[in-house]
Amino acid sequence: MLGFYADVVREVLGVPDELKLLFGISFGAADPAGPSSRYRMGRVPIEESVVLHDTPGVFDRRRTAG
Repeated sequence: MLGFYADVVREVLGVPDELKLLFGISFGAADPAGPSSRYRMGRVPIEESVVLHDTPGVFDRRRTAG
């Protein structure tokens, strides 16, 4: 769906034309009973794989929570 709204995403997030939008990620609550909840894989820290626009301090709050 990101491909259908690339111009809107670029405008809202201020993404320059020289950068390519490859994909989007949805965040939500996990379903503990769902089949995907049984699968585990290694992950890099979110700070190394996500760029947040206009959200200063988000990663700071994440580190201090829980």
